[in-house]
Amino acid sequence: MDVTTCLKSLLLAIHQYRDNRTAHNAAQLQKQVEELSGMQCVRLLSSGQVLPSECVCGLVELAGDPNTSPALTGTIISLLAQLVCDDESRDVLQSSYNLTSTLASIIHCHSSTPREPLVLQCLKVLQRLTYNGRIFHCANYIHELIDFLMSNIQSHNDDITMPCLGLMANLVRYNLSVQTHIKALVRTTLSLPPSIQLFHLTLTHPLFSPSFSLMERLVVMGRHSTERWLTSGCVCSYRAM
Repeated sequence: MDVTTCLKSLLLAIHQYRDNRTAHNAAQLQKQVEELSGMQCVRLLSSGQVLPSECVCGLVELAGDPNTSPALTGTIISLLAQLVCDDESRDVLQSSYNLTSTLASIIHCHSSTPREPLVLQCLKVLQRLTYNGRIFHCANYIHELIDFLMSNIQSHNDDITMPCLGLMANLVRYNLSVQTHIKALVRTTLSLPPSIQLFHLTLTHPLFSPSFSLMERLVVMGRHSTERWLTSGCVCSYRAM
């Protein structure tokens, strides 16, 4: 099956599932998404054609719908993870499809189970999506995302700590509004324990770039040091592998 035929079948499956959310239609849609993922079309959005755009728009909408099953949402996120590997597609997903807010809303819906695969999957895609990008804290669900990161950065489990650290660094780099918002949170609601030394664990972690030694600036031992970090602007950026 060629890409165009696959996209037409996918768009039909999206409409059928949207109109009638039966288990059969969900399975058919998941199958079509998996087929497109198997084609490794990372530059799908680079052409600017209408058909790929309609498919991605429908998939992002369904992924952000809390009534969509976690299994189907996870399959959609896997496809989107391929697309954000391409810089041009990543910019389009950020500017035209509001993917950051969609992923943040998924994390918010599942915030009570931070280590479940869907949450970790969204965090990894967000790391790529926000790499060297500007995010405004007033965007939908960004407040909730920051709250989630601030809470789980203190976890003793590397599976959740690492992606939270990477995403937090991306959010604060070049984003003064986000830095200001986080600083306000630190001053009013958060008291970081000595366990924040877990930041040291990220210095040699393979998820991040060779320039990751700059993460030393993020190693803090208390509130005063944390605030100094948030206002220094000396934060590196992370692209998940």
